[in-house]
Amino acid sequence: MLGNFFQLDEPFDECRTQADFVSRLTATQITDILYRPDEFAPRTPKYRIRGKIFKNVSFSKTRLRAIDFRECSFEDCLFVATEIVDCEFHDCTFANCNTHKIVIENTYVDPEAFARMLHPEQHANIGIHLFQQLLQNSTATQQSRFRDTAEFYFRVWRLHQWRYDRKTGRINTAQFVRKWTPEFAYLWLAGFGLRSRYFAFWTMVFFATIVYVNHRCWTVMEIANSGNPVPDTSLIQSMYFSFVTLTTLGYGDLVPTSQTGMGVITVESVFGIVWVSILASIIIRRIVR
Repeated sequence: MLGNFFQLDEPFDECRTQADFVSRLTATQITDILYRPDEFAPRTPKYRIRGKIFKNVSFSKTRLRAIDFRECSFEDCLFVATEIVDCEFHDCTFANCNTHKIVIENTYVDPEAFARMLHPEQHANIGIHLFQQLLQNSTATQQSRFRDTAEFYFRVWRLHQWRYDRKTGRINTAQFVRKWTPEFAYLWLAGFGLRSRYFAFWTMVFFATIVYVNHRCWTVMEIANSGNPVPDTSLIQSMYFSFVTLTTLGYGDLVPTSQTGMGVITVESVFGIVWVSILASIIIRRIVR
């Protein structure tokens, strides 16, 4: 791990020409190198680098152009103010790399490769800038799957940034709560509408909980059918009653007659409306995209 996140660990060699750096690529592992030239673009249309390990290497203030990286790993590398243009990254990994003020344009890269690269408390500003660049890049290049991933992590890092801003006094507690709480709830419940598995999981948990409550409290709620009490229930009947309540379909065949039951069903209906609204926002987001 880098001792200083903005400097290479010593000792390291300075590489002053592009040809010198290309000659070093014959090795599997490229370590402890400071690349000095303003650009690295050895060949057109693209120069391919496969299966290399870059460790403690700096490409800071360098323009990487028309490079095809495949199955490469980058660890403790510096990409400070680096411009990555017309490049491709296939099956590459990044660990503890500094991408401060990086620029990414017309590049094929999966934002997931950077998901666990930075420390949330120490590098919030770097993370939010990185995923903003990845979001702009994937949008411009019409990489829809990568765009959703980049937006998801951009919003996650924005949460980290708000926590850092509150800690440093840039925003007060009231501003933090107003910004952070609804975004965190949206992440926790629905993955910002970008990760459907979040919503699917909590839907199952939520529905199972409501079914359990209604099944156990059936007699307390004094459920009736067309005015006739229904003293007992089956699991299927409880599931049906819960589904109709949460979706607010309102068939009216099964209704609570006790005050306790009316209160419980009122609360469940409110939660159901909120849940259906979240589902609608997710569907609309998918359609619009």
